[in-house]
Amino acid sequence: MSIDNLKKLVRFNQKWYLTLFLGVISSMVWNGINSYKQHSYEKSNDIEFAQLRKENNLLKYENAYLIAENLKNYSNIDKMPKAAWSKKKSGDKFIYSYYNRTFWKQFLKPLGHGRFYMYNKTDFDLFSFKDATAFYKEDSLAVLRMRPRHINRDFINVATNEKIKDGYVKWGEYVNWGEDNYGDKYSWGVMDNFFEEEDSLK
Repeated sequence: MSIDNLKKLVRFNQKWYLTLFLGVISSMVWNGINSYKQHSYEKSNDIEFAQLRKENNLLKYENAYLIAENLKNYSNIDKMPKAAWSKKKSGDKFIYSYYNRTFWKQFLKPLGHGRFYMYNKTDFDLFSFKDATAFYKEDSLAVLRMRPRHINRDFINVATNEKIKDGYVKWGEYVNWGEDNYGDKYSWGVMDNFFEEEDSLK
């Protein structure tokens, strides 16, 4: 190979390597920019999601509070098309002191139980041990915090063996609470969704 040809080959290789080097640098810069944009976008989405979740939780609390206040003042709870109930804390138990007709229709009537079957009984007399334990913990928290709380938790309706995905609201109430710090504690609850018997839909 002549010297001139060798020089041409060297110059060609130099240009090729320079082009390759510039291409690699450009690719790295471009990837860096895209990575920064993606990170900024994900961070922005995380912030927006956190804000939406905070607003949603606040809305749930406000709704729970309104439901609790309205139910306390509702003079005809028994005809309300949502299951509602009240349990009194008695020792280490929460016994049913009241439930409306909708509660009876939804959870007791299909099992052949009478209208007042659950009075002075606990959730352990009706629901599974797992669900009854969860209800007990929720009731304990309700009478401790004394503020409405919205709960999203599935549980099994033993009357139909179906999973109920409705949410519900629980709150605590003190009755006859005097200066001696003695009185009755109640855990109230109401389902989110309306309940209507299938026969009434036909």
